[in-house]
Amino acid sequence: MKRIKEIRNPRTSLYGLSEYLKIAGRILLRNKLISGINLISLSTGICTVLLITAFISNEYNFDTFHEKGSRIFRAGFDYMSQGKLDGQGVSEFSASFGPDAKAELPGIEEFCRLTNSDESYINYKNQSLKVKGMVYADSTFFKLFSFKLLRGTPSSVLREPGNIVLTATTATKIFGNIDKAVGKIVKLDDKKTVIVTGVVEDIPANTDIRYESLISFSTLNTDSTIFLGWRGGYRYTTWLLLDKAANKEDLEKALPAFMWRHLNKQDAAFGDKTEAGLQPLSEIHLNHNSDSAVLKRNIRIFCTIALLILVISCVNYINFSMAQSVTRFKEIGIRRVLGAENMQLRIRWFTEALLTTGIAFVIAAALIFSLSPLFRQFTGNHFSVPAIFNNSVLLLASAILFVLLAAGTGFYLSFYHSGANILSNPVFPLSGIGNRFRGRWLIMLQFIVSITLISCTFVMYMQIRFVKTRPTGFDREKVLIVPLTGHKTNEVSAVIKHSISNLSNVSSVSAISEVPVEGITRNGFTPEGQTQAMMIHQLDADEDFLKTFQLHLLSGHYFRQGTNMDQDGYIINETLAKTLGWKDPVGKTINRDGSHKIIGVVKDFHFASLRERIGPLIITNQPWQGYDYLVVRYTSNPSLLISEIESIWKNNSPLPFEYWFLDSQFDWMYKGEQRFMTMLAAFSAISIALSLSGVFGLVSLSIQRRLKEISIRKVLGASVTEIVKLTSSSLLLLVLIASLIAFPAGSYLMSVWLQDFAYRISVSWWMIASGGFVVLLVTFLTVSTRVIKAAFINPAEILRNE
Repeated sequence: MKRIKEIRNPRTSLYGLSEYLKIAGRILLRNKLISGINLISLSTGICTVLLITAFISNEYNFDTFHEKGSRIFRAGFDYMSQGKLDGQGVSEFSASFGPDAKAELPGIEEFCRLTNSDESYINYKNQSLKVKGMVYADSTFFKLFSFKLLRGTPSSVLREPGNIVLTATTATKIFGNIDKAVGKIVKLDDKKTVIVTGVVEDIPANTDIRYESLISFSTLNTDSTIFLGWRGGYRYTTWLLLDKAANKEDLEKALPAFMWRHLNKQDAAFGDKTEAGLQPLSEIHLNHNSDSAVLKRNIRIFCTIALLILVISCVNYINFSMAQSVTRFKEIGIRRVLGAENMQLRIRWFTEALLTTGIAFVIAAALIFSLSPLFRQFTGNHFSVPAIFNNSVLLLASAILFVLLAAGTGFYLSFYHSGANILSNPVFPLSGIGNRFRGRWLIMLQFIVSITLISCTFVMYMQIRFVKTRPTGFDREKVLIVPLTGHKTNEVSAVIKHSISNLSNVSSVSAISEVPVEGITRNGFTPEGQTQAMMIHQLDADEDFLKTFQLHLLSGHYFRQGTNMDQDGYIINETLAKTLGWKDPVGKTINRDGSHKIIGVVKDFHFASLRERIGPLIITNQPWQGYDYLVVRYTSNPSLLISEIESIWKNNSPLPFEYWFLDSQFDWMYKGEQRFMTMLAAFSAISIALSLSGVFGLVSLSIQRRLKEISIRKVLGASVTEIVKLTSSSLLLLVLIASLIAFPAGSYLMSVWLQDFAYRISVSWWMIASGGFVVLLVTFLTVSTRVIKAAFINPAEILRNE
């Protein structure tokens, strides 16, 4: 009596709070199974939300560390052909845009051009290091961007031709430490001599400006094979630094006249047009990259999934509290009889919610530490655990989430208990004909989420399997790719090819300019009968290309060694013939640096991802600067083959030997989709585990409450099957209703996702229904296991005290 009075009328708020916390702690310990499920469920939901918040925060913080970032813009270009959009927001353009824009347009303080990232070997003394991120950059690079230079002067390290700046890691690999790097002379691909003038700090993960070395842009002026004018060489990205008083909108208004003078005036006669615009540095990552649309879509999906998992966790907590309240209504009634007010009872529910949520946050923090490496692997995101907990956005999100969870669940439970009839008909989430909706809609919501996620995962799996197994038009099995990196290697490529061809387990070898898997470069060509050039994919390949890739020739003939007319001719694919409306293309001509006769038509094959439709293609026999790859088709024993090719390589090339298999490169193309599917599968597993843990807990409480009823039914002759049916039928009905709701949701989500693929499966009803079947089966097994265990209890043990 005294204890209740003290709680009802606490002398101090601190004393009252401590008493409430003690009671909340006793209640948590009273039913360890339910409390354990509750805490694991909540902490999993919180961990998921916080990890995804960290992921999203990292994506939104790309390139925000540049001091002049608000004034830096990337030039973007829209290409129009015959009034149709042929490319939007493309950043690669000619080299002359930057210097001419600064000279003619107001408001531009400086510009910096960067080439596409390339790979090359850096040779120093007797060692060679392959650098994949080799970029040519103007001397203004460090004036625009805030990358920290560790050695060298920012204004001069890229000023002269032949200057190179290395990242700290690259310099350390070559010279041992960064202090020994500056002033050293190295060679690129054992050919071009450059001098190390600086060392830059390794670039952070949250930037789209990626490189391992920077070479002075003026070095390109010394290469006669490089185009730096307005016409051709669309491989340069131009960054503009605007004056402090300059206005982006004013500059964009001046760009149409500028483009007309330099390009569009001449192209208008052919129906072509190029429009230029400015892309803010802060918006590049999420709005102007080739994968920005997919990234934003994934962010939205991850946000939705995280919130849904959190909802499932909260539903478990609320349902458990409602279910446990059945055994606590007497306690509440006694407190009310003794004078406890509704506000004091509500404070009790808020205190329990506060304590449960607090413990769940502690467990979630431990989960973040242990799961963050796996999460980074799934998402490809490079944030670290310290970075997660130093993230102000994440800390704010944690605080808001804590308040919302504690206050929201506390309010719901206090509202529920204040409206419940504690003396007559308490509501249990899984019982009562008159309570088919109250409490049960929360369980059904869990099932809807789980079924939708499982269905989407299954459809993604079917699509990825489809693109991996769909015929590409060539045989990619038992094919080895050997890159011909380096000038000296290219000079002896014919010798290397001949030696490999003579190996016993090699059926054919071909030299090509690009591996026809991830896309092929486009160039301008003018077909016979037309006055304007059109962009067509161009692949350079030798006489053994068709045999090695096992392609089919539809008409004409392929290149024949030693025939000059053939070597000057073109092979086209059937898509190009259809595009040009040519029923008999052989003998027609296509112009590029002279007239070239079509000598054959090859059957269409996929040379890019199945996200894209097969485009027009020209195969030539005259590479611009030699072939870049050897393609080796073998019959057996790849280990022996690699050993033999490596021996041949070492006898002819000073550079290290490299290789990969064509089928593995093909699989790598869909790494992003596979990673996303794995993430979704993991979230699906979490959602169904949380849902079933909640159902298991509720069924356990329900059975505990109905043990006497079950025992009486057994005494009266009910079988175990009848008892299982009696206790699980209503729950399985919820799963069926949830499946009907989840079907249209899953179908819509997958139809949107599949739009990214030019070649895709059709979503059938059974694919979506698979999620409902899985949840129904697992739910039935979970419930049946618990019910059967209860059904086999000896009724005498339950009823002997009655």
